[in-house]
Amino acid sequence: MRHEAQGHGTGRALIAAIADEGRRRNLPAVTLTTFRTVPWNAPFYARLGFVTITGAALNARLAAVLKREARHGLWDRCAMRLAL
Repeated sequence: MRHEAQGHGTGRALIAAIADEGRRRNLPAVTLTTFRTVPWNAPFYARLGFVTITGAALNARLAAVLKREARHGLWDRCAMRLAL
């Protein structure tokens, strides 16, 4: 996202819409993978209520996504979950 486009609530609105759709479908959570240390990535999602998934809580699907991302050079990644 371009710097001048940040801070207008677009990201928050997108996450809210995704969470609303997840609730409509009776899903337990929304998950994603993102950069751990980029300020507008994991820290942004944490402010929206996402928590980092580690250890035994990291399911096989998300572990495979992180492994695939690492193979493509995206090593500073984490999985996050927003309970709905």
